[in-house]
Amino acid sequence: EAREYWQAEDLGHIEETEEYPLPPRQGDNDNDNEEEAEYIWHESESLALLKVVITRLESSLQHAEQSGADGDLCQLCRGELEVKIKNRTILEAKDVEDKAIAVASAQKEAKKLLKKKKKKKGKTK
Repeated sequence: EAREYWQAEDLGHIEETEEYPLPPRQGDNDNDNEEEAEYIWHESESLALLKVVITRLESSLQHAEQSGADGDLCQLCRGELEVKIKNRTILEAKDVEDKAIAVASAQKEAKKLLKKKKKKKGKTK
């Protein structure tokens, strides 16, 4: 798989909350441990849509088979479903990689931000 072939809609992303690049706060507790907080991840548009397509295709195929639809047509749909499931597997693996890269990048930015804040606090004292 060639990475340069991925389009913008194939990329998941971290939701940039008010606290970004820090992870969003969990609840109203000011003592939250930032190590425990997690970024909000949005899977790629392609993956989300493909999951919908697979669900609908599975449902349609099940109803068609129960209704006695043409066997050749059902077989054709089953083949398409297998292709879609393979593509979903590829996109899910890519989504895991994208998330790991995005989180690592955000954590690096967060550390820089915290370092700046500490330096600023030290200068104001």
